[in-house]
Amino acid sequence: MPFGLKVPSKNKLIFSRVAGGIAGLEMPRKVTVYITAPPGDGLEKSRTWFREYVKPILVAGAVDYEIKEAKSPGQIETSVMEEIVHRCREAAEASFTLPVDNMNNKKKSEVAYDGILAIDRNANREVLSALGK
Repeated sequence: MPFGLKVPSKNKLIFSRVAGGIAGLEMPRKVTVYITAPPGDGLEKSRTWFREYVKPILVAGAVDYEIKEAKSPGQIETSVMEEIVHRCREAAEASFTLPVDNMNNKKKSEVAYDGILAIDRNANREVLSALGK
């Protein structure tokens, strides 16, 4: 192999597969996808771009995703800020509960999203400005 790298041994490969499989069962991967219309164009262009280029990658990686479309400017920014405030309030409330209650409610709570995808430069700008506020 190039750069003096060695091929991993059989035991290392088995361990990494088992560890990765267990981690995948414990924490399912979820992604929120924000879509806006490009400047001077309709929302259908962004939807087509998502279907052709992004969706096959998410499906191949077995990643769950939720699509949120913005019809007006600033809608994504408010949505992301509301989600951040909601998570902060949940974390603050969880810090005041007993550890026994946390163990009982661990399985009941919904799985949080692991990432955000922004399709189009306007969506990217709104997500970054919401994270900055």
